[in-house]
Amino acid sequence: MPVSYKSAMGINSAQNLTLDRAVILRGTRIICRDLSFTLPAGGRLWLRGSNGSGKSTLLRALAGFMPLTSGAICWGETKLQAGQSLSLQAHLPIWFHGHDTGLSPALTGRQNLHYSAALSGQDSTQILEDDHFAISAFLDRPVRQLSAGQTQRLALSRLTLSPPDALWLLDEPETGLDTLRRDRLFSLIDSHCQKGGRVILASHTAPPHLQNWSEMDISPDGQTASKTAGEMPA
Repeated sequence: MPVSYKSAMGINSAQNLTLDRAVILRGTRIICRDLSFTLPAGGRLWLRGSNGSGKSTLLRALAGFMPLTSGAICWGETKLQAGQSLSLQAHLPIWFHGHDTGLSPALTGRQNLHYSAALSGQDSTQILEDDHFAISAFLDRPVRQLSAGQTQRLALSRLTLSPPDALWLLDEPETGLDTLRRDRLFSLIDSHCQKGGRVILASHTAPPHLQNWSEMDISPDGQTASKTAGEMPA
């Protein structure tokens, strides 16, 4: 779902997004410790780790849903102030896709897409014309009547509403997708990054064309990003 809509195009949108030695606590438990990465325009980063390692927590912190305990999120040379998010301070549009899709179960798929498009100042017609996830067959059914896979496909369709420079934070987006729809998801990611967008993916499964991705294992014994996110191997 969109966290913010204002585009950063023309407002230093080519600056690097940097996470610097981030630590996140939940109560007294350390969820994430000393995590760092740099994500340029067009970069993509795969977060991997066991269940409970903090992948979802890190995505939520980047989306502005929860604070870092220590460390910093930086946009170019600017360090975000405590309590401020990338969307507010850097004007970076953020689209977050989590386990809770944010779809209204009482509304039809078409109505959900209409309201998402209206909030972002766009028209949902383009989603229906492209139909990357083959949602037209169940678009007029209430979301509560859809299967988990259909709901996932409907929610992912909203990604096509995002500005080209948006940061996509994707938490296990392949869940419930068949091979064809998974391929289309990663084709959409490729297209978004080619336009200068950024993607951070939390998943147990390696994305296709892994050579195009940076990796960060956030398990307790894992390593930080092996290279600058989005940096292509020689």
